[in-house]
Amino acid sequence: MTEREKIEILQKKAEIPEVVRKKMQLAYGQIRQEKRMHEEIEGQKNERGKTVVSKKKVAIILAVATLSLATVSVAAGVYIRWSEGLKEKLQLTRTQEKELEEIGAAESTEASCTSQGITVTVLQSITDQNFSHLAFSVKGYSAETKEQPDFEQVIVKVDGKEVNASGSFRNFGEEDMPGYQKADGTMEYLMQIDSNEENGLAGKKIQVILENLGTVNKQAEFVSGVKETWTLDWELAGTEKEEGLSVNQTIGDTDTVVKSIEITPLSLTIHYDMPRKKITKQSYGDDGVTTWETYEEPWFLYGFRMEDGTVRQMVFQSQEQGYDDETTEAYTVKYATDQIVEAEQINSLLYVKPGGNLQEPGEEDLVEVKLPK
Repeated sequence: MTEREKIEILQKKAEIPEVVRKKMQLAYGQIRQEKRMHEEIEGQKNERGKTVVSKKKVAIILAVATLSLATVSVAAGVYIRWSEGLKEKLQLTRTQEKELEEIGAAESTEASCTSQGITVTVLQSITDQNFSHLAFSVKGYSAETKEQPDFEQVIVKVDGKEVNASGSFRNFGEEDMPGYQKADGTMEYLMQIDSNEENGLAGKKIQVILENLGTVNKQAEFVSGVKETWTLDWELAGTEKEEGLSVNQTIGDTDTVVKSIEITPLSLTIHYDMPRKKITKQSYGDDGVTTWETYEEPWFLYGFRMEDGTVRQMVFQSQEQGYDDETTEAYTVKYATDQIVEAEQINSLLYVKPGGNLQEPGEEDLVEVKLPK
């Protein structure tokens, strides 16, 4: 039985997603190429008279390839190539990885762009309606051990509209000895984007434009290395999964009410009822002191108290916040979170009182807003 016949039998026995079918065809092409290479070099001898490649070795390679295809298509359904950088950044457990795969939030793609010997490839995306975390592999550029690589400009468009984006190269080293290249010489660039549109990110066409690759010096100035542009286009997968909870609880003895929340795999949105209170702020710059009036913001959100009683500190990145319109007291804050947290595991929100320690608050600094069950 030929390898092609084996693959066709697998295809008949299981319903195979299109993305896996394409990977199988690609693998089959690689198998044929291995066979051709073997036929070409089988008779060749090295200077000691030994055969360069043995038939047994090629047969083993083909058997492993066939077994891998069966495992991917029949057992797993869809293969996800996980980025070590994203797993580390979001502190993912294997259970959370599987859940993100099952709900369609995690995706591997084949989008790639090569210019001047440098190849940028999309490794993975994790996307919900509000935010997307992206990981890219950069191959062919060598930075000194302690030099921080960076792109001079990053532009991201979703359905043709530019969105907010921030990114940096992953540091594989220690604080006093940074290192940005893996053993194979590749680097990993991590990016986060957010949508300003109500219809979200999942299922949308995305274009990432990376301009000029260089390094950042100690003065935080970009030092040009390679002047070039890498453009990648693909369609974001993603999940629309969202859990909404009606809360209607005040924050301590204030008149600010947590009306409701929405939790997705990558974000937390809080809706407040918050009377407007004008405050004066100042900033100091080269032109002196600038003073302006604005409105008081909600207390600092520190993290969650979980169902088991433990406190989970979260890094909440406030992407959008403010009053819903010019007259209302409805105030909304949308956060990106640094960890994946299941809504059913959260017992309460934890806020820090004004004047409390924002980084390591004691229990006396915290005010708890319980969530309904």
